[in-house]
Amino acid sequence: MDPRGPEALECPFPMVISNQRGAASRTIPRMREVLSGRLVVDLSVTAPGPYCTSLLARMGARVVKFEPPEGDPARRFPTVHDALNRGKESVVVDLDRPEDVAMVRRAAARADVFVEGWRPGVAERRGLGATELLAGNPALVYCSISGYGAEGPLRDRPGHDVNFVAASGLATAMFRHREPQALGAPLADLAGGTFGALCVLGALIEATTTGRGRHLEVSLAGSLRDWVDAMGGAATLSTPSILDTVPHYGVFRTRDGHHLSLGSVYEDDFWRELCGVLGLDEHAALGFEERLGRADLRALIEERIGTRFRPDLERDLSSAATCWAFVDPPRPGDGILPILPEHPDLPPALGEHTDAVRAELSS
Repeated sequence: MDPRGPEALECPFPMVISNQRGAASRTIPRMREVLSGRLVVDLSVTAPGPYCTSLLARMGARVVKFEPPEGDPARRFPTVHDALNRGKESVVVDLDRPEDVAMVRRAAARADVFVEGWRPGVAERRGLGATELLAGNPALVYCSISGYGAEGPLRDRPGHDVNFVAASGLATAMFRHREPQALGAPLADLAGGTFGALCVLGALIEATTTGRGRHLEVSLAGSLRDWVDAMGGAATLSTPSILDTVPHYGVFRTRDGHHLSLGSVYEDDFWRELCGVLGLDEHAALGFEERLGRADLRALIEERIGTRFRPDLERDLSSAATCWAFVDPPRPGDGILPILPEHPDLPPALGEHTDAVRAELSS
């Protein structure tokens, strides 16, 4: 707990004060030190576990990443690796060597959090299972991140992001209107890392007040299943979707080949503003129920947007109080900030902190 009291902590999220049109006018400072003084031992590789510990590092935790001699496989993809490992310490260990396993155990005995991303049973076989480490450090928060969780018929099945998206039901929900395809973004990895960090924070609160840690099990497929259930679960797959029923919700192609997303739903004022931009004033008075299921309205919107160039649409929509955004990659100055502050330090070179951490743990 922060000895200064809760009033001394900055807000953990970027609270943006907006004017009527939604333009950010100022940003409240973000919390960077909420986990200052906390030690996280990270034995995970690739994306899910490293994203989890990256979030903890961005909140001020010290993260010591124990890597195999050949390094985290994500190092083969430097852009991804660097984004997920800024500010961490890299220590090379060979877990086939008993002395290196013993060093990791010493680190766990001093740590607040331990994160591993093996399939169920691997940590135990290496002498680094939750029961063993919690016996030596009862306040430890031990987080296991695996594809399908430690229980159930799929626990031993290997997988990667595309498999977890498919198995969770999310692909069914996302591709109701077309053939399923692999996604470019690793949704399961990032969702699992986020749920991992969320569960760790909750368990740290418990450990701070009770002195008892716990073993957390985070499933990547289960993280996405939570999203599906939040949308209504299987029931959503048997009812018409918003794309089926709301003609002014979706992505539309402009004359010059750009893609414009429109997002108003039940709001009549947003609809009227959109009608003004697209020259559909004769339909502006239609209420939400009158607009539902109107395929002719969707076709009309497609036709009007299809005759317009992006710069003209962007100009007109910028002065309209309606929901829109062009499909673009992130751009500097777009005003969309990460929820947590980026870690100011660079990602470590493989084994950069091996000697220092080994010396620290030998004392």
